[in-house]
Amino acid sequence: MAKPQTKIPKEVLLKFGKEYFIEYAKNEQNTDMKSYGLWQHQYYKCLDNVYHFRGKKVLDVGCAYGGFVLSCLLDSVDAWGCDISTFTTSKEQLIHPILKDKLFPCPAHDMPFPDNEFDIVISEQVLEHIPEDKAEKSVSEILRIVKVGGHIRCSGIFGEKPPPDYVDDPTHINIQLKKYWQDLFDKYNGMDEHIYYYYRLLDSQYNGKSMQSEYQWPLLLYTKKG
Repeated sequence: MAKPQTKIPKEVLLKFGKEYFIEYAKNEQNTDMKSYGLWQHQYYKCLDNVYHFRGKKVLDVGCAYGGFVLSCLLDSVDAWGCDISTFTTSKEQLIHPILKDKLFPCPAHDMPFPDNEFDIVISEQVLEHIPEDKAEKSVSEILRIVKVGGHIRCSGIFGEKPPPDYVDDPTHINIQLKKYWQDLFDKYNGMDEHIYYYYRLLDSQYNGKSMQSEYQWPLLLYTKKG
């Protein structure tokens, strides 16, 4: 398969600083992660049809610049974000003043939140970025901070471990079969809710378009057992 086009060393990208979010993502992948617009608003409204966010405390793990957190806050939802990047969570990079003090720089395996703190934890396209030796601790942390009966939604890249010369994003360092992650969530008191949510997601549309069917992101949907 194709070798990476980027000349930025992998070890630099894995620090998730401006080299990743600007020099690589924006300049080489034509992806402006700092932008906030219709897509983010649509995605929030789609998920709100499922989770009914108002009155609940929400955390976005791997929030980057906090676009999803911003959508929540603008709709009067108590939302927070965390990301391993000290760059995107810095006050200098805030995409909206309302995000002040709402974004925490921390890795998924070591989050500074109390036990049973959140009703809903969302983590989109993050798992494949977590080092394999931190994967189990990251899952245990997610289950620790969500309330009993609370919901967890994780999307990611799932599949056979790729060959050494495989390239997508150089920071996709932990591509695993979906069962690998399911086993970890099961181990830490998660209850798979994929059947229940599958039917609800079919009805989750915004402006007549199903966001779920459009993007086809594989999902892990869990509830924390008592």
